[in-house]
Amino acid sequence: MPIPDYEKLMYPVLIFLGDGFEHNGTEITNAVADRLKLSKEDQAMRYSNNPKRIFHDRVHWARTYLKKAGLIYYPQRNMSKITDLGLKVLKSNPKTIDNNYLKQFDSFCEFKKLSNTSTKKVNKEIQKEDIELENTQTPYDMIYTGRDTLNTNLENDLLEKLLAKNDSSFFEEIVAKLLVNMGYGSSYDDIIQLKGKSGDEGIDGIIKQDVLGLDKVYIQAKMWNKATVSGPEIQKFVGALRQKQATKGVFITTSKYTEAAKKCAKEVSDTIILIDGQALAKLMIEYNIGVQLEETILIKKIDEDMFNEN
Repeated sequence: MPIPDYEKLMYPVLIFLGDGFEHNGTEITNAVADRLKLSKEDQAMRYSNNPKRIFHDRVHWARTYLKKAGLIYYPQRNMSKITDLGLKVLKSNPKTIDNNYLKQFDSFCEFKKLSNTSTKKVNKEIQKEDIELENTQTPYDMIYTGRDTLNTNLENDLLEKLLAKNDSSFFEEIVAKLLVNMGYGSSYDDIIQLKGKSGDEGIDGIIKQDVLGLDKVYIQAKMWNKATVSGPEIQKFVGALRQKQATKGVFITTSKYTEAAKKCAKEVSDTIILIDGQALAKLMIEYNIGVQLEETILIKKIDEDMFNEN
């Protein structure tokens, strides 16, 4: 099942804390996951390129909002306990608990008032009914959704730039730089060919993975626009590898692969990798090829150790 948003997690969190005992974050997260029958795979899902687990982050924000409304409190670090107000809410058996429900509590309204005024930089007093409801994303959801959207646009722009350049030598230089940045070969000099020279019998380049060149990876680079790479192209590449008595190969294209091409590569060997245009653009972004840093955003949190010092 899809991972519920943080609003849908508020009620399950409060129900679990309804036993009146203190519980740590892990206990709460596991109990809510069990109640919702969330699979281990869904629980383990993380934001891309970040160790933070999505479900844990959303449970954390559900706890935060319940605390701001005065339904739970934190008696000590990473511990939560239900308040008398929280027990009263549970006894009323509400259909759901979400941001709209929490608007009835003054402490939540004050929290939202401060949040909205600091964000919008306005000084006028905000009434309960004027509180702008958030979407169902946590702050981290919004950060990574926004980043992913920007990266998707950047991927498309990178491919357009490569194709507009329409220079096979330039494309091979890009591929060579990418492979070095990914850790293949100890330096640019460890990549033979792939430097503007024409391919040799279906091979455009060779990477020496060790100093003596005993372990090699063979490369084919195709800068195609609309044409897809078909099965025969992969078979030709496989044939070239066999002639070289090679077992490792990487086929890189700005285009896409047909299902027959993917099947052919998979049947031949697990050590033949196909990288299409979209995957290539993602790798270029990850390893800083053809892109530059525009802005860095720092996210800070409380230093709990400092406040817990004796």
